[in-house]
Amino acid sequence: MPEHDDEQVDVAWITTYCEKSFHLYGDDPDEIDIRDIAHALSNQCRFTGHVSRFYSVAQHSILVSDLVALSGGSFEQQRHALMHDASEAYLSDVAAPFKKEIPGYHDAEELIEKRICDKFNLAPKSDLIKECDWYALFIEADYLVNAGGKVFLGYKKYGAKAKEFDADLFGVGHVFVPELPRVAELEFLNAARRLKLYDGEHNARR
Repeated sequence: MPEHDDEQVDVAWITTYCEKSFHLYGDDPDEIDIRDIAHALSNQCRFTGHVSRFYSVAQHSILVSDLVALSGGSFEQQRHALMHDASEAYLSDVAAPFKKEIPGYHDAEELIEKRICDKFNLAPKSDLIKECDWYALFIEADYLVNAGGKVFLGYKKYGAKAKEFDADLFGVGHVFVPELPRVAELEFLNAARRLKLYDGEHNARR
């Protein structure tokens, strides 16, 4: 890394897709943009890339929101479900078993999650969202991870329920299709618009 300019002493920031400066320890809500979140999540692969085909965090987020809706979750819960991994647009996706081993990661994650919740007026994350996140994990792993759901020991109750949701959402005998990043990005923004998280005033950059 080159040395920073003498006048630039705050190095904990990144330039986003929409050309914003996002500061890790900042508090300016204008630094957070739904278009940045959609774009970054659509370009990040789930399971830290250890999948048979590219599958984005954006598509995963849509799936979790759909599962919350299928479970009878409220509109507010569906909104938060779509955004439950939005902090990864700024921190990147880290494998869940490793997060607790990385000093400071959880603190940074909580800071950004709070900023995102404040920005979009999200209700606290409910147990239903956490459960649906597990259901999505099993659905995705069955199709994309070589070991399938067998790698998630101790969570068999989620795996069994996930199979029911899988059939309800996609139909029996379907083929699970991971989307290209650009498609996932647009579908994320469409879901955000439907859930009143995005007014569509600005077009996503191409």
